[in-house]
Amino acid sequence: MARVVTSRPFTTSIRLDKEPIEIHPELKAAIAPQATPLTQEILERLWKSMLDEHAEEGNFLALLGSVRLRCDDGDHFSIVADSPDFEQAVAPVKQVVVDYLRQRTHNEQLQGRVEINVAKKVETPYFAGQKYADMLAQNPVLERMRKLFPHIDL
Repeated sequence: MARVVTSRPFTTSIRLDKEPIEIHPELKAAIAPQATPLTQEILERLWKSMLDEHAEEGNFLALLGSVRLRCDDGDHFSIVADSPDFEQAVAPVKQVVVDYLRQRTHNEQLQGRVEINVAKKVETPYFAGQKYADMLAQNPVLERMRKLFPHIDL
């Protein structure tokens, strides 16, 4: 209820009592934003806009910029990565990602999960010759270092 209060001459103010206002459920449903069911196209578009918004955060972009996304159904999506350490690395920002997507789709039931693609496991060299050849491929200066210091076994 509103009350009219006159405190000074020629001054009138209105105070509102802080009673909760009941809104009819049909009206509440009509004005509430409708949840957008998640599709692959929407997921990829929102993902790109999220990365653009967080472009100044280099670690955020480096971590999430190279993953694959899969929309499982309207309420679930998966982040697919090849690195077995990715799940631990993404844990601090996972809730930020899910909250961002929930807010943009107005879907509070939205859930995300991380999948590791074990089929693409990186083979590590086990023999010294293989390891040296891989290191030499990454850094050719290593051969010159080996010639400068012949007594060091690489």
